[in-house]
Amino acid sequence: MRPVQKKQWDLLMKHLLPITLFVSVAAACAPLAYAASSGNQPASSTSSPPAAARAAAEVGLYTWANNFIKDNVQPDDDFVLDVQTLQELESVRIGRGFAMKLVDPDQLMAGGRLSEAIHANGEWRFVVMAGESPVGLVNVRRVAGKYKMVGLGGKGLAKDVEAALAAYPGRDASLVRSYQARTDYMEIPANSATQARYAPLKAARVSHASGPDARGFAMRNRSLETSSLIGEDALATELRDAISHDARTEER
Repeated sequence: MRPVQKKQWDLLMKHLLPITLFVSVAAACAPLAYAASSGNQPASSTSSPPAAARAAAEVGLYTWANNFIKDNVQPDDDFVLDVQTLQELESVRIGRGFAMKLVDPDQLMAGGRLSEAIHANGEWRFVVMAGESPVGLVNVRRVAGKYKMVGLGGKGLAKDVEAALAAYPGRDASLVRSYQARTDYMEIPANSATQARYAPLKAARVSHASGPDARGFAMRNRSLETSSLIGEDALATELRDAISHDARTEER
C-alpha cells in the first residue's frame, strides 16, 4: 500500500471524514443490530428515487470530486472511487438510483414473511459512473429536512449493483441488506407473472464467506451470478439459518 501524500491526506480529512464510507465499513464489521425507526416504510412503498435525492447526489459528488481536481491530486490505489486518473475523475456522473432496505431479524425469526420483514430505511443510493463503468456508490438521506450526500464508497459493490439494475431495467430494484446474515441482495420487484425475487451480490458474499468455517450454508455456495434469482420463501429460510448460526457462534 502506498503512503498517502500530504496534500491528499489533508483533502481526505477535510472532505471525507464527515462522510460515512458505508459499504466497506459494513462489510468488515460484525453484524449490527437492526434499528427500527418511525421513518421505516414497508418494502412495497418505495419506487424510483425522488428528483431532490438525485440532485443532492450530483451536488455532493461533484463538490467532492472538484476538490481533488482543482488541487491536482492524483487518485491512488486506495482512492474511494475506482478511478485511476484525474481525467476519469472529471468524467464521473450519477447513474441509476435505488432504495436501501434492511431486514428486521426479529420479524423474520418470528416466522413472518420476508417481504413483511424488509423495510426501507429512508436512504437512496446512486451508482457513480465513469464513462460506461460503475466506480462507486453515493449514499443520500434527509438531514434536517433536506437530502444530502452522507456516504461515498462501495467500489466492488457498485459493479454488482449496476449489473443487476441493468439486467432488470424499469423494475425499481432495491438493495436489501441483512446485517445479521452479513449479505446483500438486489430485490427485483414482482411483475404480473412473478413474485419479487432476489439476486445475491458477489461483493458482499465473498467478503463474508472467508471465515474459518466458510459459513457452509447453501446460501454461501449458491451461484453469485445476478441471473440466479432466489424466491422469497427460499431466501427467508436461508437467512433464518444464517442468523441462527451466527447467534450460536456468538454464544460459544
